Amino acid sequence: MSRPLPSAVEQRWQEVLRRADVALQRPGVGVWEADPRGQVRLLAASDPKSIAPVVDDLEPTLRELRVLPDRAPSRWVASRLQGRHWCIAPVRRDAPRPPPAGLERRGRERLTLELAGVCIGLIDEPQSRDVESVARLALILDQVPAILWTTDRELHVISRAGAGLKSQQILPERIAGASLLEQQSQQKVSAESVAAHRRALAGESVSYQIRLLPRCYDAHVEPLREEGGAIVGVVGLAVDVSDREQALAQAHRSQADLEEFFESAPVGIRWTAPDGTILRANRSELDLLGYQPDEYLGRNIAQFCVNPEVAVDSARRLAGGETRRNIEIRMRHRDGSIRHGLLSANALFEGQQFIHARCVTRDITDRVQAEQALAQFKAMVESADDA
Repeated sequence: MSRPLPSAVEQRWQEVLRRADVALQRPGVGVWEADPRGQVRLLAASDPKSIAPVVDDLEPTLRELRVLPDRAPSRWVASRLQGRHWCIAPVRRDAPRPPPAGLERRGRERLTLELAGVCIGLIDEPQSRDVESVARLALILDQVPAILWTTDRELHVISRAGAGLKSQQILPERIAGASLLEQQSQQKVSAESVAAHRRALAGESVSYQIRLLPRCYDAHVEPLREEGGAIVGVVGLAVDVSDREQALAQAHRSQADLEEFFESAPVGIRWTAPDGTILRANRSELDLLGYQPDEYLGRNIAQFCVNPEVAVDSARRLAGGETRRNIEIRMRHRDGSIRHGLLSANALFEGQQFIHARCVTRDITDRVQAEQALAQFKAMVESADDA
């Protein structure tokens, strides 16, 4: 059987039933409910005194009609007619449809009770939705990797729910009857967790993490209040976020590896904005030209090129989506000397937007100088031969 009706709902039902009385010009319209076992009871009536003598007569009629439920409870609006005859309509939320063409129209009694059944169903709908929401929440709570617990003011666990088949694997110390203070003394519960519960008893909402390697949980505790608002304990929720934390740790390691690669690469690496402004440079890039970061970053790369038009042309090609490979460039060192390099670069785009260029420069100064020295020596030899 369902629980007693809230008084506000019952009053609204009775108002509908009294109006049905007026339309039928007779007292005695009620709402009955049958449970899955087929037992029928009266939930509300327009005039309880007039309907009391016939309360037990409806169940045999429903059995004759074979409409008693076999699973979920069912409800009807019903009124006793002449003799042992009844007029019955189901409680529903959609309006009754007119009969098909050629069939007899509903009588006044039937139509009145059908409309009353719709009104009753619509009045009860918010309550039904609340019940469905609670049931859905309970189903979710039983399946997600989380647990919900409550404690009294002395921090004894008084209830635990959630996590389904994995329940005992999540915070096994949060079991009914356990004392968090005793478990803290046994180092099964952290001081941070107990402190969070004490803050909740003082009226705060507290979020914190519980780390029990290799698992990690996001926990949240709040005051548990009675209807009058007094704090009688703590309600807590813990969600297993181990996979998330492992993914974050892996992402941090990958980021650190990339940072280390960028800074320690044996070739010069720099990022430049579409207008040529130097956004970032590694140690090899700075050493190539002899500058400190504050002397190099934020300036235009063309300022360091012996032939600035080469930098302008490269920026234009990169903006068009072209990849540059092994382009020989000449850069001016801080001491005024010329450095030779091979530039390879491409651009980072987000959609159609050019974000920055990614440039790698290999220092070939020694090779170029050796080639120049060899060419000079060869020229000297040829000149001596001619003499």
